[in-house]
Amino acid sequence: MKSPDLPTGPKARPALRLLLALAALALAGAAGFALRGRLPAANTAPDASAPTSTAATNATGSDNAQPTVTRVNGVTTVNLDAATQAGSGITTQALAASQYRDETVASAVVMDLQPLIDLRTRYAAAVTERATATALADAARQEYERNRALYAQDQNVSLKVLQAAQASERAATARRNAASLAMADLQGALRTKFGDTLAQWATDAQSAPLQRLLAHRDVLLQVTAPLGTAGTDAPRIEVAGTDNRRQGATFVARAQQADPALAGTGAIYRTAASAATANGARLLAFVPRGAGAASPGVVVPASAMVWFGGQPWAFVQTTPERFARVPVPVTAPMSSGYFVQQGIQPGARVVVSGAQLLLSEELKPRTAGSACKDPECD
Repeated sequence: MKSPDLPTGPKARPALRLLLALAALALAGAAGFALRGRLPAANTAPDASAPTSTAATNATGSDNAQPTVTRVNGVTTVNLDAATQAGSGITTQALAASQYRDETVASAVVMDLQPLIDLRTRYAAAVTERATATALADAARQEYERNRALYAQDQNVSLKVLQAAQASERAATARRNAASLAMADLQGALRTKFGDTLAQWATDAQSAPLQRLLAHRDVLLQVTAPLGTAGTDAPRIEVAGTDNRRQGATFVARAQQADPALAGTGAIYRTAASAATANGARLLAFVPRGAGAASPGVVVPASAMVWFGGQPWAFVQTTPERFARVPVPVTAPMSSGYFVQQGIQPGARVVVSGAQLLLSEELKPRTAGSACKDPECD
């Protein structure tokens, strides 16, 4: 077939330019169609079901690298991987089985010894006065007896001298009797206020227990058991201050006066002095209830406890990367922590360093994307 003749000459130049432009546009369209067949469009979203490479996941961070807070079986837990635990200094301790004997928790107050010391000082002065009055009465009696004998022998002394000696003897005897009465009154005051045992200590100048009290090596405690309990007459109890460290106390006597701030029966105990036993300090006393069987449980260390919502808690490690916050009752304090019968079993590992960090992590505000994906989570 014969191709058509193209126009020539000056009039053919505009038509030629138009044909060349149309050919260029056709070539560009064909190239774009070929590229669209090989590459996805710029505004097309990636397939959500397509697998993500490990390298891409590591570049953006895995879920385990970020702590999560969940509730597993109704218990608040903090999930933390091993690397984060090591970097935060979180350490745990396994709890050994322990025994706890049933006790009555009573109130103990450190007694002020000044009233006892004042009565003791007055009693010592009364003893001195009585000794002086007795000596003067003996001398006056001897003087009177001598003058009476002389007066009987031909009136070797005058009646006036005899009468003066008799008056002196009577005055000295009255003074001695008054001193004896003062001593008896002070002894009665000591027994009424402090009981027979403390009264005996106060009236004995060589009393070793009293010397320990005066030197502040020992202190006296007035222990008051709640109404309805068996009382506080056990030979030995334990007391604890704000540091929760127990120390023994031995029975002294039944309290002769009740604590005005408490209702119950009281007794006086003696214990070694410490920084927590200043006058008027209130302690907890633990009075054993007979010879009942001891209860099994564990002792949660004080270092494992954190306070939240007005009560103490401990974080128990339930899995290598999961820590559950468990309440700790404070009804049975021990020298190194608190005795727990339920909720924490022997062998459980509790966080003893970093528990406050876990609590802070738990209370930190979270986004919706940080929720737990474990099937066990509530």
